[in-house]
Amino acid sequence: MKKKLLVFQPTIAPYRVDLFNKLNEVFDAKIFLNYIIYTFKDPSKITDLLNFKPIYLKRKDGDKYHAKNSEYIKQLKANDPDVVITGEFGPNTIITLLYRWLHRKHYKVVSICDDSYDMIINHNDFSRRHRIVRRIVAPLLDNIILVEPNVANWYQEHYHKGIWFPIIRDDDKARKKYERLLPESQKVIDEYHLAGKHVFLFVGRLVALKNVKTIIQAFKKLNDENSVLVIIGSGEDEENLHKEAEGLSNVIFTGRLEDDELYKWYNVVTAFILASYQEAFGAVTNEALLAGCWAIISKKAGSQCLVKPGVNGDVFEPMNVDELANKMEYVCKNLPAVPSKIELRKNGMAYPFKEMIGKVIDNIYK
Repeated sequence: MKKKLLVFQPTIAPYRVDLFNKLNEVFDAKIFLNYIIYTFKDPSKITDLLNFKPIYLKRKDGDKYHAKNSEYIKQLKANDPDVVITGEFGPNTIITLLYRWLHRKHYKVVSICDDSYDMIINHNDFSRRHRIVRRIVAPLLDNIILVEPNVANWYQEHYHKGIWFPIIRDDDKARKKYERLLPESQKVIDEYHLAGKHVFLFVGRLVALKNVKTIIQAFKKLNDENSVLVIIGSGEDEENLHKEAEGLSNVIFTGRLEDDELYKWYNVVTAFILASYQEAFGAVTNEALLAGCWAIISKKAGSQCLVKPGVNGDVFEPMNVDELANKMEYVCKNLPAVPSKIELRKNGMAYPFKEMIGKVIDNIYK
């Protein structure tokens, strides 16, 4: 008989779909959300991927973003769960713990937290409030799902709990998508004349903390006419970045792309770069590795844990332009250029989804 699971999450981002689909398969689950994240212009592109129907909790009609605190209590009372999975250290977590204590319930409470090691060790949290609440709430939880192994080790040392599960997608599903998009990827190569070139890629919001300026400055230092830098995204820093790249004919700004229009690029590029100086994780690293890209990742980003230097990529200090330029030069000297005829490359992920999710489920059931 399956254990009863309740999930209280504000939303489900695209990169968490496979996690919650698997939890729904293994448990007798009810998954409560406040809203579906509008990462895509068409929200059905996310909901169509779910193997369950989310139950939405709203504070009032027309308010998509918050649930009444009483709604969590109502669902805990009505469903009598064995396990409750909550988000971070917010109200849903605190209420779930308080209800268990007040009513002498025995369900497990497991939180999902995206803290990076840099955030914890260097007090580089997104807010002081998060740091304070972590100290209060973490000791009361039965377990915490964490995105970095160093973070999981830190939580084990301080609170004797912590499961490492990075932000990753189901390998098989993702690889089928990349294979389906090969004809579209070929069109990208032909349209931009990329055959025989080394192509570097950034994907994300064009805002200061993503540190795209450093990528452009490193690309200038590389000074390789046979290389191309592709910047996918939009944001408040876009105009400044265009100015930074002024005079460089081999820098391509595509604007914001989503779904297939984005994923077709991963098949093409030689190396993916994430240069953020503050980044809880960076799900794009997993997307790039699944397509066989070499990943050059900031040491401040949680997703640097997916990189085995010299095997599937490298890591660097995000404010060091010279170091990044050297990493890019290595790519140009040692990795093959974009072929004239595209093929699906080897999966660059060192940690398969099935193996990692199995450990999470085992820990919850233990």
